[in-house]
Amino acid sequence: MTYKYFNPRPVTLDDGKAMYRALADANHPDHGGSVEVMQVINAEWDDLKGRLPKFVPPGYKPREEKAHRQDVRPEVAEMLRNLAGLQGLKFDLVGDWIWCDPSARHAETLKGLGFTWSTNRRRYYWHPAGSKAGRARKCSYSHIYAKYDGQSYTGKGLDELKTA
Repeated sequence: MTYKYFNPRPVTLDDGKAMYRALADANHPDHGGSVEVMQVINAEWDDLKGRLPKFVPPGYKPREEKAHRQDVRPEVAEMLRNLAGLQGLKFDLVGDWIWCDPSARHAETLKGLGFTWSTNRRRYYWHPAGSKAGRARKCSYSHIYAKYDGQSYTGKGLDELKTA
């Protein structure tokens, strides 16, 4: 959802509550505001309040949005080029790891390229030698994708990648 009134977006729930009170005070129909504007403010607040943390640890800096993928290692870029040639295969670059959607028609090719099947996440994965695996065995794939700023590809847009 795009926030018209909660912009810039508050960092904590307390900041959001203060911002909501100020917006409500300025735009409430009882104070000379319009009903439509107040309804939009309420809808934005209802959507936003469940997403804000209750507190922020000292030294926290909000993560900046990334427009495109950062530089990748040469071996990762080579593997991505190999995958781009497989018609209809959807794959994600998550850190230095590559995750592929399960596809029966590409299973043997992926195994030949060195991919391994992850039973927990129901996908094939590959990582370059020396890339350490964390102990996130119980994390969902969507959690890992979000944590490491994953990017999805279907063979298009690989020209955006730069080798390190």
